Amino acid sequence: MNLLAKLGFIKFKGIGSHRYNYVLLIHPTRAVQKLRDDGLVSDAWWDAYCARQIDTKEKSFAQRQQAKKEAAKVVSMVPRGMRKSEKAAGRK
Repeated sequence: MNLLAKLGFIKFKGIGSHRYNYVLLIHPTRAVQKLRDDGLVSDAWWDAYCARQIDTKEKSFAQRQQAKKEAAKVVSMVPRGMRKSEKAAGRK
């Protein structure tokens, strides 16, 4: 668990004497991209990972970030009082 946290694949929070009460899983694409940015992933490993992403039709980190930006643009175009998240929270 500590190694996964150190490499950026999980985050955890303990309570009392329990070290791993809550564990947050980080999307593997984000974690691997961070490792690559930090220079901890070899070119050969990175190439194999990217090839596997293509095989499985998994979006790359850049594609995921672009989709996130596009979704934010769409949400910003919806009038404030009509956003589903605001209605669920009881806001207007």
